[in-house]
Amino acid sequence: MWDPYYQGAAAELAFCFLLSMVPIFILLGWILKFFSLSVGILREILLDYVPAELANGLADYLHYTPAPASLPLNLIFLVVALWAASRGIYSLIRISNYAYTGSGTGQGFLRERLRAMWSVLLLVFILVPCLLILAYGDLISQALFGLIEPAGNFAGLLWNMFRWPLGLLIYFLVLNSIYYILPTKKLAFKKYIPGSLVASAGMLVGTWIYSFFAYRVGNYDFLYGSLASVAGLLFWFLFLGYVLILGIVLNSAYLDLTCRRSLQR
Repeated sequence: MWDPYYQGAAAELAFCFLLSMVPIFILLGWILKFFSLSVGILREILLDYVPAELANGLADYLHYTPAPASLPLNLIFLVVALWAASRGIYSLIRISNYAYTGSGTGQGFLRERLRAMWSVLLLVFILVPCLLILAYGDLISQALFGLIEPAGNFAGLLWNMFRWPLGLLIYFLVLNSIYYILPTKKLAFKKYIPGSLVASAGMLVGTWIYSFFAYRVGNYDFLYGSLASVAGLLFWFLFLGYVLILGIVLNSAYLDLTCRRSLQR
């Protein structure tokens, strides 16, 4: 982490996350509407971690619908939205390639950017069933266990017991999948587990601290005025960027360590 390359990478990620946020919410809203799913769960998640004004502003993009146009224009709009939404993933791809190979170029700008667009679309489709499980898990458990009358009485209790462990497991698997698809040269899925564990814990703890600070301690209005919510969001993205980079570097160091041990044998 003392490598000068990583010192400014977290700030780069924070800026790219900010630029990618609105296009990702637009794409996510389209997909949720396509599957006739409610977007209310995302608004509730946002309200848990960011100020209400910012959460409501972001949630409005979930209802965004492009003006009626021909199919080619809608496809062009979709490609542009994917291109804009892939900034953050593309930056993470470059950081991953540098961590594992010492060069961030990978297969070249165009190929890596196209891979970033595909990765964003894949992650959005992964996120939809995760939100579906967390939002309607109680109804799903009642439908499954309601077939057995005695067990049907405990369906709600069972879901309350396993909801957060299941959410943490889904969170870890999504993050590990992100680490797997980032580098150009793929490794075994299990090779990314150490960094995923550290990054998952760090992001959860950091997000909780940020939400506590933003609601009870932080006062960005005095310094940033009308840009207070944006500044607060950038601070959050900056911390998440450091945590994500730490997970990537940890996986790279763990890989070097295992290679050295195998050579010594």
